[in-house]
Amino acid sequence: MRIKQEKTIVNMKLRTDLLDKTHVDEEVRSKAKLDEKLKIEEEMLVLTEEVQVLTDKAEANREDLIKLNVRNSQLISQDKMLEVEEKQLLDGNTKLLDANKQLEEENAALKKKIAFTIQKIDINNLLKDIDIDELKIVANNNKNMSSAITNLITKWDFIVD
Repeated sequence: MRIKQEKTIVNMKLRTDLLDKTHVDEEVRSKAKLDEKLKIEEEMLVLTEEVQVLTDKAEANREDLIKLNVRNSQLISQDKMLEVEEKQLLDGNTKLLDANKQLEEENAALKKKIAFTIQKIDINNLLKDIDIDELKIVANNNKNMSSAITNLITKWDFIVD
């Protein structure tokens, strides 16, 4: 009985050692699984945060894109209005250039008329300064002188012949 008991004790010890060894192995595997689980959870947390950041950024980008599309539409409309305004201004400038050319031609003609009128006024002023009675006297003297010379020439011709 004792041998039997000793064998039972030895068997129990072996079984206990085996269970201890199995228990240690299970504990090591459990710890490894737990560490792996914690590592995966940590990675998942990091990835979740990154996804949240990317989601927020995507939302902000979407809002910016909407704003930029609205601004682009406004700028396109403004560009069309400015093109119409530019065409109107170019047409107006062309008309004004034609009108300026015509007015410059008229100004040149008027300057010629003014110069001619100034010359007439200067001549009239000179003519005003001339004394008509004095001219009559000079003309009469010239006439008398001319008659005297003619008589002198006639007498000379008569003497010389």
